[in-house]
Amino acid sequence: MQWWDRAQRFRAYWNLWGDHLPLKILLSPYRAIVAPLVKYIESLDHQRPGLTLTVILPEIVVRHWRHRLLRNRLAARLRRALRSLPRVVVTTVPFHV
Repeated sequence: MQWWDRAQRFRAYWNLWGDHLPLKILLSPYRAIVAPLVKYIESLDHQRPGLTLTVILPEIVVRHWRHRLLRNRLAARLRRALRSLPRVVVTTVPFHV
């Protein structure tokens, strides 16, 4: 399945569940996550300078400490990258697996 097929499928799911919230799909080469998200959030910050943005990230919580070694710590990396923006709040929601 190609990326645009997955994006369209996710958009269809979103229309069923979260139609009241706008959805923006960011395409990213090479599975890069942090840099495209930071660039998009910075562009939102420049478009609406008085607005406080809240970024909510799922954070995977595992049972055993050794499983933490397998996680990429995306939330921590994104939080560090957005630290310089004063009106951007980054929060995490635990997701237990």
